[in-house]
Amino acid sequence: METIRVRFLAEFLNEMLAVERAGASMYRTVLTRCTDEDLRRKLQAFMAETEHHGRVLEDLIREMSGEPGPASAGMMALMAARQASLLEPIPAGLREWRDLEALLEAELCDQRNWEILGKIGGANGDPAIQKAVSRVANDEDRHVSELREALMSRAPEVMLSA
Repeated sequence: METIRVRFLAEFLNEMLAVERAGASMYRTVLTRCTDEDLRRKLQAFMAETEHHGRVLEDLIREMSGEPGPASAGMMALMAARQASLLEPIPAGLREWRDLEALLEAELCDQRNWEILGKIGGANGDPAIQKAVSRVANDEDRHVSELREALMSRAPEVMLSA
């Protein structure tokens, strides 16, 4: 039974890693067309933090005697669909809105994953997991909060001009 738990945790960590990597890729795509300088600076910072979160996961996987590997086929398909959503033709006035929506969805997934990992680390008292979560959780909360705020602040303009 213990082997199944260890295997599940390894798979979960690799899926978290895939989500973080896909998130960084999404930020890179969005940054190629972001024209709002304040938003651009924020997204660049979030991208750098997201890349850091991936490195934290890689270190955690190695610390737990594993090697970062591929996520499940289902998770890879989900991440590919998220990235593809950023490439769909959308009227110019809605592009930034849709980009922010996609980033928020990805960050909500990240936030949930780190919360779950925190519960796992708390339940088994694993200091490596607890340390990793403490390095990332506040960033994830801030990403969700600030992306939601950016999206909501643009809602009247986007909806009234669309």
